Amino acid sequence: MQGLHLLFCSFVVYTSAILKSTKIESEYLKSKTYKNAEISIEEMTQTM
Repeated sequence: MQGLHLLFCSFVVYTSAILKSTKIESEYLKSKTYKNAEISIEEMTQTM
């Protein structure tokens, strides 16, 4: 379970880095990605 959590964290960091570099797509991706990320975090905490 720890490995999955680390993988997810690195994914979020990687995604936010992309979002910072591309301002035009940033708003669209941010709304989509972070909603999905919040849902995933909730699901992960429930399964633990």
